[in-house]
Amino acid sequence: KKDSFTIIGYVRKSPLLDVSEDIRIKYLQSMMDALRDRSGEDMVYISPCSKSTEPIVSHDAVINTNMLKVIERFSGDTQGKVRPK
Repeated sequence: KKDSFTIIGYVRKSPLLDVSEDIRIKYLQSMMDALRDRSGEDMVYISPCSKSTEPIVSHDAVINTNMLKVIERFSGDTQGKVRPK
């Protein structure tokens, strides 16, 4: 940061069937807050439901935009399709 670099973070949650949307939102928010507060990321992008083995280009091909309306302090999804208000 002191050298005028922009620090970008990325948060991803796996698509587990037994995890409710509320819990997924809570975990995503917690991970994003930790990145911003502890590591000083300027921008944090999220992938709320993707596998680590998938190519990043396929992450968020289908996304729950209602879930993203609840999450705070993120810069967008990994495809650049969803941006917060």
